[in-house]
Amino acid sequence: MGGETTPNRAVVQSAGEAYRLDARIRKEEGPVQRLLLRYTQALITQRAQTAVCNRHHSIDQQLCRWLLFSIDRLPSNELRMTQELIANMLGVRRFGVTQAALDAG
Repeated sequence: MGGETTPNRAVVQSAGEAYRLDARIRKEEGPVQRLLLRYTQALITQRAQTAVCNRHHSIDQQLCRWLLFSIDRLPSNELRMTQELIANMLGVRRFGVTQAALDAG
């Protein structure tokens, strides 16, 4: 978005394919930049919705939302994740994930 560097890092949660875009292409005005800006807007909207969900919903509901969100992005319905990863993503202890899964199931 105009900066030369970013303080962020990428975390891979599931196996699959990824693409790398050369920074020179990303900086050019045109359809790629417009597409990336639309993606950024959608991502910010999702983050805001997640913040509201985290504030107002139970851990069970947050777990269900996160699992559905994850499955939407995978080519199959099989999730290979540890309870530790899910707990970190939800901001709860591992026991909370276990209890939420038992309550939801």
